[in-house]
Amino acid sequence: MENNSMQIKQFLSSVWWIVLLRGITVLFLGLLLLFNPGSTLITIMMFLGAYWLIDGIFSIIHSLQGRKTVDGSGLGIFSGVLGVIAGLVVFSQPLAAAFLTQVFLIYFLAFMAIANGVSSIVTGLKLRKEIKNEWTVILGGLLTVFFGILLLSKPLVGSALLLWLLGIIAVVGGISIISLAFKVKNMAKT
Repeated sequence: MENNSMQIKQFLSSVWWIVLLRGITVLFLGLLLLFNPGSTLITIMMFLGAYWLIDGIFSIIHSLQGRKTVDGSGLGIFSGVLGVIAGLVVFSQPLAAAFLTQVFLIYFLAFMAIANGVSSIVTGLKLRKEIKNEWTVILGGLLTVFFGILLLSKPLVGSALLLWLLGIIAVVGGISIISLAFKVKNMAKT
């Protein structure tokens, strides 16, 4: 068992640089999101558009090949066509696609926040006799509803904050992954 553990440690220490590259990539993406969010978002959308286009093509091919043996291949073809259309739209209008995707996410987050906040308020009111400090659940629900309403009223501010938040998360994650890479590098020595 100890020999197996040592082999794993030696293997990991030999590929530590892959973990390091991943960390550097995530850190770089985070810095781009913080300092150049518009261009970074468009680049991400282009990769997403390429994925949708390629995935759509393969989905259509797979569904056409399996239509005689598998029921419901029409849904796969429909899904594939939507993927191809989405990919082509992103490639033809990357700025509009980035903006619309971001606006959709902001509105989705806003409605989810409002729904979760109302749910928390109702839960707090229903459980006020069974739990202590139910006011914290209700207050949390009120703040979440307020956050959702704020996003709905100022979607562009929410959009910018979302990109910065993703940037901060990527920077912190990148630094953590880089730190892990050096720990993995030294594993065989211990």
